[in-house]
Amino acid sequence: MHLTLKQETTRPPRANHLQQQEHFDAFRQRFNHKRPHEALDMACPGDAYTPSAKAYPSLLEDVEYALHDKVCTVQRGGHINHLRRSVYIATSLAGERLGLRQLGDDWLVSFLDRELGRINAAGRFQPC
Repeated sequence: MHLTLKQETTRPPRANHLQQQEHFDAFRQRFNHKRPHEALDMACPGDAYTPSAKAYPSLLEDVEYALHDKVCTVQRGGHINHLRRSVYIATSLAGERLGLRQLGDDWLVSFLDRELGRINAAGRFQPC
């Protein structure tokens, strides 16, 4: 699986982290839901998967962003709702709260004390 992942997602490398993540996400979708696997009697892994009944507790307490204008929760698909737009941030942050602070026409996006990037006036996220 790791060789297939490397061959299908790293050559050629994408122009930035966001494009690379989108390429990985597309590979994962194909690998789990469209490609049959011999070890599963030619079923797709997504067909055999069942989520755990146990809830995975967040290790983070409710994060406060006192110096930010807005707080958003990242949706399961990696998007936030911002100014009536869906803006892709990262699927790895699904369920986490982000702070947004307006800086002129742009919005600074932070996770905890880390600046992740900016949402420009056109509504596109640009990672740092």
